Amino acid sequence: MANRMDNVLKRLEASVKEGNYYDAQQIYKTLYHRYLNQNKQDQVRDLLVSGSRNMLTHSRWNEGLELGLLLIESLKKSSPQPTPQNLEILNSLASLFPVTQEAILAKESFVKAAVKYAGAKNSSPLHLNLAETYLELDMDSKCLRSFVRSGEASKLAVVLFNWGRSGPSSNRDLMVVNGVLQFLCLGNLKAANELFTKSQELDAQLKSPLINFTRFLLLTLERDAYPLLQSLRQKYHAVLNRDPQFLTYLDRIAAVFYQKKSQQGGMGFLADLMKGLM
Repeated sequence: MANRMDNVLKRLEASVKEGNYYDAQQIYKTLYHRYLNQNKQDQVRDLLVSGSRNMLTHSRWNEGLELGLLLIESLKKSSPQPTPQNLEILNSLASLFPVTQEAILAKESFVKAAVKYAGAKNSSPLHLNLAETYLELDMDSKCLRSFVRSGEASKLAVVLFNWGRSGPSSNRDLMVVNGVLQFLCLGNLKAANELFTKSQELDAQLKSPLINFTRFLLLTLERDAYPLLQSLRQKYHAVLNRDPQFLTYLDRIAAVFYQKKSQQGGMGFLADLMKGLM
């Protein structure tokens, strides 16, 4: 059976190499349904992994996405608890999507489905994979959000430092604090501290009232000190107005760390942040 399967996959690979994308895609899907009806889960996985990889290698991202999504659906049934092997397969497929504006929507769709299957604790490599693609495509806001989701604070610090060198020096603190606050919105105090510390190591000139506020904020969140958080907001209110999103972030941070409701309306943006891509 294994030899027969190998022969089928080799013929399909050759078909794709020759440019017969449509015919090959239909055969992949026909075999998928056949193996699925026969409950041959291993063959289903091998077929879809091979097919998705084959299509993506030849820059057929829509076909690769379709087979990749079928793979994820099959894994939900055959392996509800993601295994390290399955997670590695999904991350490797995500890496095969072409780094182009044309292919980014397909990659986003695949990563979104993969993250949903993997779960929050296992999805860091997928978020990082997407963040690095956004970085190459100069999609800065999405890049930042995906780096935050990945939890890779030190790597994000380097990215923000490089961005800061190419723009006005007066905006460097804004970029770092934005990243710190987004980590805190997810309750990731460890990553927030790591980003703040690493950013200061990279840029000795990273000094401003906003940086002072962030230092005090991080210390405050280490303890049960909600009144101190409120005091900080009042004292640094003018500074925080440099970015209209900051007060919204702080509302979310108060909810995450102290179970406090928002002080201001319009939490739609925050809801979008929390959903992010995934």
